[in-house]
Amino acid sequence: MILSSYSFTSPGGHQVNQSTAARYEADNSGIYVVGASLDAMQMGAASSDYVADSIIVAWRQSDTVISPQWMQEKVGQTDRQLLWHGNENRRPMLSTAAVLSIIRDSAVWACTGSVRVYHFQNGRIMHAVNGWIPALENTDRENSSFSGADGSLKNDEKLRFLGSEGNWELITGSCSVLPKDAFLLCTDGFWKYVTDSEMLIDLLKSGTLEEWGTHMLLRLMSRVAPGNDSFAFILITVE
Repeated sequence: MILSSYSFTSPGGHQVNQSTAARYEADNSGIYVVGASLDAMQMGAASSDYVADSIIVAWRQSDTVISPQWMQEKVGQTDRQLLWHGNENRRPMLSTAAVLSIIRDSAVWACTGSVRVYHFQNGRIMHAVNGWIPALENTDRENSSFSGADGSLKNDEKLRFLGSEGNWELITGSCSVLPKDAFLLCTDGFWKYVTDSEMLIDLLKSGTLEEWGTHMLLRLMSRVAPGNDSFAFILITVE
């Protein structure tokens, strides 16, 4: 199988970008990470960049099967490293993270915090994975099912991010991959403005990943208010 990918990140309505989109591909396999730092604004994407770099290095060096258990172990290690650096610097380093590994015909994902991973297959959303709750399959839910009517996070949801000393929760899963499948990883600064069904519609009417991304960005830009959050997304297709 051949993987193609496209990534985009923006500071939104801020001067400093706090979101990360990172990827590495080799030998028809790939590792993809998006996240948003919850640090002080002046630190930008320091924490989410650290998370992405750490996980990609671990994936490249791994000589074991990439599984949900592998994700639990490596993301847990990264969490402890973030916590240590935060304590050393006397400044918390906090981040959300969505991770996707694709090797041959197998995909494994992990999410924590206000991030999502989507899997599209045969014109349907097969998986819509949220960092707050377990994945639900075969659904075209709208965004409001994950949050308050205004898109705000609930109090317990605000605690679920890396670097917060025991308050993060990792949602993992896996699936088989077929030719023509597509995946989308994104932060909450993106999915709050583009619904699940719109993501699918824009995928089906697009000939390239760039076109798919452009359709969704146009929807987002028509809806955001001044001062909107930074955001990041990665799009992947399998041939």
